[in-house]
Amino acid sequence: WFDAKNIDGNNNVSLSNGDAISVWKDISGNDYHSIQNTTSKQPSYDADGLSSMPTVVIGAQDILIANNVRLSSMVTVFVVAEINSAGYLIEHGNNTSTYDGFYLSSSSQPYQFNRRGDITANPGDNWNWNGKVMTLRNDGTNINYYDNGALVNSANLIFNYPAQIVASLHIGARSGNISQSQGDYSEILIFDRALSDAEIVNVHRYLAEKWSLESVVDSDSDGIVDSEDSNPLTDDSIDFSDTVDAEIVAESGLDSI
Repeated sequence: WFDAKNIDGNNNVSLSNGDAISVWKDISGNDYHSIQNTTSKQPSYDADGLSSMPTVVIGAQDILIANNVRLSSMVTVFVVAEINSAGYLIEHGNNTSTYDGFYLSSSSQPYQFNRRGDITANPGDNWNWNGKVMTLRNDGTNINYYDNGALVNSANLIFNYPAQIVASLHIGARSGNISQSQGDYSEILIFDRALSDAEIVNVHRYLAEKWSLESVVDSDSDGIVDSEDSNPLTDDSIDFSDTVDAEIVAESGLDSI
């Protein structure tokens, strides 16, 4: 869990605007911290980024890497970012065109799950990022792909994906530090399971409220953005860990997560 409001694990008290970021801490408790020791490849801290809130700014050569990240075959991924140069937002794996893993991209091929030569169909949706929430769910049978809360595409997983993959997680580019997706990164949430539809709705609502994106996010995918929806939630009870629960409740104002 990477949160630009808490890059250093201490609510950014150690950071000043414009500072280079060598570590973006994982605040999930799993200690999958993303690191960059090479100065020329370090992103920067913007205290007044997307929605005038803190962001991690990925530039043309920047990338953060969390090593030995263990994920199961079924995952749910949320990325909040404002991208100004399309490329790869995150990649779990060592070149997912060849090896096991997945990526999320802000270009015309938005996702791929790969098993050493077998690749899912890409829907070809072109994402024009402007302060959006991207969501990807693999439930072991289908892959669902959401834009700002709205379900825009589903595809069958056409092969048996590995039960678990231990690989590096690349933030801002893909393995090899290529194809940067330059821009402001606000939050990345990766759940090691397929969340239910109701859970996804509530995470979308949490992100919309936290990052002031109610005017563009449609949390319950009913065709009405949250700012104009009298009931943007369909279920306000999700069973997360106590750590995640406390943080999301504090940020979102929801009764329980």
